[in-house]
Amino acid sequence: MHANSVCLWCGAGTMAETYNIEPSAVHDLLHSNLPPDPKAQMNAARKSVHDLFRDLDHMDKEISQIKVVLRRLQSKRVALQDYAQAHKALISSFRQFPAEILSEIFIHALPPPHLRLSKLHAPLLLQGVCRRWRDVVQSTPAVWSYIYLDFDRRNYSDDDRCFEFLSTCLSRSGQYPLSISLKARMWPPAQSGDRVLALLTAQCERWHTVHLQGQSSMLSQLSKVKGRLSSLHSVHLNPSSWAEPMPLLDTFAVAQKLRHFAGYLHTELMLPWNSLTSLAISQRTAKALWTILQNCPNLVEFEGRIPEDIWKEENVSECPHVRLPYLRSLSLTLQRTWTQAILSTLTVPVLEYAHLIIARQLPTPGFKYKRFHVCSGLSVLLSQSKCTLLKFKLEGEKRALDPLDIMGCLEALPSLTELDLDAAMSRLLPLTRFMDRPDGAATPLVPGLRKLQLNLDKKFPWDRFQTFLESRRVVGGWLELLQSLILTVHDDMPTYQDALDTLESEGIDGTHGGVCVHWA
Repeated sequence: MHANSVCLWCGAGTMAETYNIEPSAVHDLLHSNLPPDPKAQMNAARKSVHDLFRDLDHMDKEISQIKVVLRRLQSKRVALQDYAQAHKALISSFRQFPAEILSEIFIHALPPPHLRLSKLHAPLLLQGVCRRWRDVVQSTPAVWSYIYLDFDRRNYSDDDRCFEFLSTCLSRSGQYPLSISLKARMWPPAQSGDRVLALLTAQCERWHTVHLQGQSSMLSQLSKVKGRLSSLHSVHLNPSSWAEPMPLLDTFAVAQKLRHFAGYLHTELMLPWNSLTSLAISQRTAKALWTILQNCPNLVEFEGRIPEDIWKEENVSECPHVRLPYLRSLSLTLQRTWTQAILSTLTVPVLEYAHLIIARQLPTPGFKYKRFHVCSGLSVLLSQSKCTLLKFKLEGEKRALDPLDIMGCLEALPSLTELDLDAAMSRLLPLTRFMDRPDGAATPLVPGLRKLQLNLDKKFPWDRFQTFLESRRVVGGWLELLQSLILTVHDDMPTYQDALDTLESEGIDGTHGGVCVHWA
């Protein structure tokens, strides 16, 4: 028997053993085709077979005994390992965290808002780990302060279960401010709706964030909390598409701490406009929106949607001029207005981000229209505001704008550092105007561009894209180095394969086919 050395840690140099078996009487015949002698050699061969199988049976018994011993050793090892891990946990830094630190960690482990309570997520998942964690979770009010009830799901058809869940959250959250989200296409749902709403309204002084999606009848039942919303900070209302409009919504009129309001509904609103810093509303005429803006001098963010049927009949020249000294983010849905410069009625000296959604509107036949940045009033807004717009996002329907419109907008935004275009706008992007020409024939657009996000389809000019990247990735050039590129490819196009291969060769990590390619 010969044995090689073997590593006890990694198993390298596996033990090799060679057994010298005593040759049988017919050993010489094993490697030949000669037949055994009918008598003597045949009897010797039968005896050898008998002896060898006897030895095999003996060896099988020894192996079985060794396997039993091995299983015992393996079981003992598992027990030792578990016991060692348990002792190791005693000296773990995580085990030494005070309950206050654990509470903060558990709060940050909560799922995103509007996610229903589940045993697969915090806090129910956390309280099942051990007794200490359960005690910490149940004694941390913040983790129970996020209440999401979706009455359109079957699991809330059980009234008692829904009511018990809500009662548990309200009890364990103590006096912590509540974030509430209710969703119900039909109201009241079964019999639980009124009970749930009554339980919630009893705690309305603790409401901090409210998100309601459903029929206006749900909002009508909230009138009883008017004047009692002393902690309310944010409200988001998104009624069902078939919801009946309310004549007036004044539930939040005296919520003096209200800072964020988003309401996508036709209803007339009474809000503490002067205290709002974030506002998103729709289903209003431009004149009505601008009148509201006059009462919101402290806005930092504003989003307005003007329906297409309203644009067709409205005279934008009747809109009052509005100055918003603190507005940093502006998002508007506009028609391709050929004669009405709606944006020229705004003065926003600290505006940094603009998001425009352009709906297509054909001009009168024979009418010579101006470029979008002129006819929309964007150029006047920039001139009179003297703001430095850093981020610009542009979306639109097909043929809402043309390449000259895009170029005009970008020429008016020389300080731009981030640009985001949807598919319809991306295909109009004048890539050649982004490039540095050696002869200096034209100044490149937005020389300070650092982040570019495009949505691409078959009509995107891929043939010029690689040249554009090379121009914007020159270290030490007078053009700002492009630092972040996000491409969303919507079609399965073999034409962009070469371009994506080039990106990956430069260190871009991405995949193909309807997903994003990130470069940062």
